[in-house]
Amino acid sequence: MSKAPSNIYAYCPFCEKETMNHVLRGTFSSRKSGVVDSVVECLECQSVQHVTIRIEKDIEVPVILSKGEMSKKLSVSLSPEEMVSVGEEMMVDGKRAKVTAIDVGEKRVQSSFAKEITTLWTKYYEKVPVKVSIVDKARVYSRKIWAIPEEEFEVGEILELEGTSCVIYMIKAKERKLKKGYEIAENIVRIYTKPIRVRRHF
Repeated sequence: MSKAPSNIYAYCPFCEKETMNHVLRGTFSSRKSGVVDSVVECLECQSVQHVTIRIEKDIEVPVILSKGEMSKKLSVSLSPEEMVSVGEEMMVDGKRAKVTAIDVGEKRVQSSFAKEITTLWTKYYEKVPVKVSIVDKARVYSRKIWAIPEEEFEVGEILELEGTSCVIYMIKAKERKLKKGYEIAENIVRIYTKPIRVRRHF
């Protein structure tokens, strides 16, 4: 029997209706019957309550894992009632992956219960490419570095690029340009740098 799902539908006494709840803690009270005692938080009103749910046996959900231009067909074990959404992270084939699309029959949806999913599209998410421009007077050189998605890059930071020390003077993100502050790697479109000139004194 698997762990409790990360999200479940449950009756919320504050909203007075069935709502989506995030499972904060879940422990098996009976592994044989699949009964789980859970502490959940309502995603609509943020109230916390204790519920008892019955977990069905895991099912195998077809997954496409992409890495660059390559992809392969795999599967992941999920609870039938587990809610899966585009943008969330999961482990696929022992690798960190991010859900990019969900197919339910011939429809593409933003979220679905695992039992309804026909194909789960994911991409390898261990490291992401970050484009870097080195602006050296009239010349511009393009480079690419790899970083974990949450790695921060800050204006004023020094990068070592192929043996050259360069300072970040601007960061172009998906929705803004930064001339001060920082941004995480997964949101960066391009980093602009200038080589650091070392003055020699004789």
